[in-house]
Amino acid sequence: MAFGGDDITQRAPDADPRRYRLAGLFAESDRGPEFRRLILSRDGRSYVEFRTDDVEEHADVPPDQPPFLGEQATSVVLRPGAQAFFTQVEVAATPDDWDLDARLRNLPTGPQFFPGLEGDTELCVTRGIRSGTCRFCAVGP
Repeated sequence: MAFGGDDITQRAPDADPRRYRLAGLFAESDRGPEFRRLILSRDGRSYVEFRTDDVEEHADVPPDQPPFLGEQATSVVLRPGAQAFFTQVEVAATPDDWDLDARLRNLPTGPQFFPGLEGDTELCVTRGIRSGTCRFCAVGP
């Protein structure tokens, strides 16, 4: 049985009829003068960049409508097959001088088992630990 792709994956990227309709805060891109950036989150960490010649339509979004209530935003429609570069920025935290890399763990609450000891029924007289037979001192129960 041969497995092929779904119909949509068999089409060339240029034949893709889908269009991106995006809304956000319009800004300059650092990719170059032919690119623009649409900021998708209030903190600016999530944005999409695209070529200016890929924009088919654009419109202002009033401040009383989403996605940014209280702020003037922009809505754009990119042409079919346009490349859109979605980016999510994660800022690394500065290292803490007092970070000792200590990890908390639960201490065992049950009986402790040691190598060389078998069973867990009697108290070994010489070592003072519970064991059925102590291999170290050969003292039986």
